[in-house]
Amino acid sequence: MLTLFFGFLLIAVFSWAWKRHRKFQRFKALGIPGPTPDFFTGNVWELLSYDKKHGAEKSLNLGSEWSAKYGPTMGLYLGPRLQIRTSDLDIAREVMIKQFANFVDRQTVAFNAGPPLNESLLSIGKRENADYGWKEVRSIVSPTFSSGKIKLMFHTIHSKVGILLENMAEHAENGASFDIYDEFQALTLDVIGKCAFAVEANSLKNREDSFYVNCREFLRASDLNKSWIMPLA
Repeated sequence: MLTLFFGFLLIAVFSWAWKRHRKFQRFKALGIPGPTPDFFTGNVWELLSYDKKHGAEKSLNLGSEWSAKYGPTMGLYLGPRLQIRTSDLDIAREVMIKQFANFVDRQTVAFNAGPPLNESLLSIGKRENADYGWKEVRSIVSPTFSSGKIKLMFHTIHSKVGILLENMAEHAENGASFDIYDEFQALTLDVIGKCAFAVEANSLKNREDSFYVNCREFLRASDLNKSWIMPLA
């Protein structure tokens, strides 16, 4: 009986390993270049290792390095799931405009599998046995981004950019080096805070502003060196 059990177990493991191996051969069969996946994590371990080494803020650089090495259209594996990435404008136009009706689903990951994140525009797809899906949510949100509404944001954005230019002028007068990335982070938060949340943040002039500080702390929580939850997500 024990021999029979181990026999079935061996067959099950072999079947799983063979199916996983076949999945990792998919991009070669499609003629899509990309980094070589490992058997257990695909390319996830490489992504996590790069993130740990360089930090979350620079983790997107890996995509640029891969694009330079493998070309504008490449494949990588998140576990056994093949993901195709492209910076080819013709392909992007084909997917986002010409054949958009064929690309309406959104990938589900553990981090946003539950409400409310699973109902955001970045995650929601076709919903079976539901009264709404991506199309219905988009029809509700789209009026917010009409040309008239965007024009209303112009003065807010213009005033924030004016403060940024004042900071640039002060740095130029002082003649000292400064981190321009930090300045653009503050500009982005001030614009988003005012336009999206009606929060009058002053991050450009005050790095101790509560909105700026709390957003920075939230993003630091995604640092893989400090959080063991993010890799699992």
